Amino acid sequence: IGRAPGNAIVLEDTGKRISREHAQMKYVDGHWHIEDRQSGNGTQLDNRPLTPNHPVPWTAGAVVQIEGYRLRLVAPPRAEAAMPGEAAAPGVAPVAHIHIQSLGADVPRTRILFSPGDARIGLFVEQPMI
Repeated sequence: IGRAPGNAIVLEDTGKRISREHAQMKYVDGHWHIEDRQSGNGTQLDNRPLTPNHPVPWTAGAVVQIEGYRLRLVAPPRAEAAMPGEAAAPGVAPVAHIHIQSLGADVPRTRILFSPGDARIGLFVEQPMI
């Protein structure tokens, strides 16, 4: 997650307060994690600063703030969850649903880019808070 075009989630930032590779989300041991990648202005999880290069669990409902953006991980719809008795495919992360909200009119929410590659992420852009 960052402002560089090669990220899976690109957050536009003309003021360059968001680092090129600001944060990273990973699926480890059955849980999503978020990690600050030594960004210049930091990453917060539920209003607490993250320690750079130290992944922490990112649970449903928790909010990551990266400058003028808030990213909230939400539980996937039931239809996308594994059926009872079915095992998840080994090495395959479940779909991560992330609601993205801009915190001001200066953040161009139409310029949030997403290129999943091998990731399974659903993005939902919410109305800006002005």
